Amino acid sequence: MGDHIHNHFQNVTIGGNYVGGNQIHRGTDSFIHSAQQENSTDKSTIFLSYCRNNKEEADRLEQELTVLGMLVKRDIRDIGPWKSIRAFMDTIREQDIAVLLVSDAYLKSRNCMYEVLEIMKEISYRERIFPAVLEPSIYQPAGKAAYISYWEEEYRKLDERVRSIRNEENKAELAQDLRHIRRIGESMGEFLATVADMNNPDLADTVERIESFLKERRLA
Repeated sequence: MGDHIHNHFQNVTIGGNYVGGNQIHRGTDSFIHSAQQENSTDKSTIFLSYCRNNKEEADRLEQELTVLGMLVKRDIRDIGPWKSIRAFMDTIREQDIAVLLVSDAYLKSRNCMYEVLEIMKEISYRERIFPAVLEPSIYQPAGKAAYISYWEEEYRKLDERVRSIRNEENKAELAQDLRHIRRIGESMGEFLATVADMNNPDLADTVERIESFLKERRLA
């Protein structure tokens, strides 16, 4: 963003998400944590949704937001040992807006797509998501079809494995996973069409656009 950015966000808070995988990453720059402690008063919140494969991009985005005086809340600090990852992801609907780092790994992650499904429950979810698209194929019909087919195939494979289990109690435990994957497949077309229809800025310009949005909405 450069030195031309000024701090207009002294009391803005950003809520984060669990990365789209099964690992929680540690080691975010210490200056970010200390800056957040100094700006602990909540005013508006932003949910950062990303996959662990894109941790580098997420860290850079977080750092730029912190430089603007924002308090970035992420899984690496806010999911305690043995605490529920899903409960943390559920907080996406409690935030004012959500920044989505949409990559190939993101679109194939159950956890990331769980967050997408949660925010899509909101009637005006289009007005609350700010995608930073890292996977340009989603702008083409063939690219959209590939991700829809991916989740249809994931459902087919798991359904086949579940049917082979003899114990009905064990089958019941996996029923929720099946429903979740089916919902992803059913919603993928709408989500990709929505994101592809938006005038999404490059990742390098995302923070500046967020800044402008919050100022216009007087959330800062």
